[in-house]
Amino acid sequence: MKNKYLFSLSLISLLLLGGCGSHQANSTTKASAKKDTTTKVAHKKKKPAEPKKSTTENNQQANNAAADKPVQKTNAAPQPPKTPAMNLNEIKNGSYASIVGNWKEVATRANHQDMTGSHWGPVNPDDKITISNSQIVNMDSTLSGNMITGGNNQSNPAQFRMDNGALEIMGDSGAAFVSFCFYPKGIALSSTDWGDDIPEVIKTNTERIVLRSSNNDYIQVYTRV
Repeated sequence: MKNKYLFSLSLISLLLLGGCGSHQANSTTKASAKKDTTTKVAHKKKKPAEPKKSTTENNQQANNAAADKPVQKTNAAPQPPKTPAMNLNEIKNGSYASIVGNWKEVATRANHQDMTGSHWGPVNPDDKITISNSQIVNMDSTLSGNMITGGNNQSNPAQFRMDNGALEIMGDSGAAFVSFCFYPKGIALSSTDWGDDIPEVIKTNTERIVLRSSNNDYIQVYTRV
């Protein structure tokens, strides 16, 4: 009976010891797991380094930055409008746009009825020529298209003639016979038409308009200003 009692007591003790050991092992396992979790949280992963930009990308960024900068405008001096060259075909067809502008009288010639013939002389401040796109007015004569109108407001048909690179338009203007002669740059006045004593002030390197009237054989020479 005593032996059974000792045996039962020993068995109970072993069971108690086993339970305590199992509890201690579980506690140790939980502590280790907690420690491992703490360790994992403490060691954070490093972010991967950004790749370096290539030279081409850097140059592209620099070009874009330069393009975004405001461009400074240079105030250039305004250029004067270019004067068109004398166009004889347009003049023949009644369009005078190519000769609209400023003209200056540089010489005159007249027969003063003193038995010495016609002579070149100084300019006349009363002389004037007015040119628009559709007509040319000088003294009492107006050229418009293929018609010449005189001071009596009577219009007469004009005649056209080309002479050594120059254009001559002529016709009756009232009691006088008049002509409008157009000389482009580089075309000289001929001695046959204007005499051997043409003044040097009449230059060939500029455009000229020569007007003639049978009234005292009066001639006016204008050059483009």
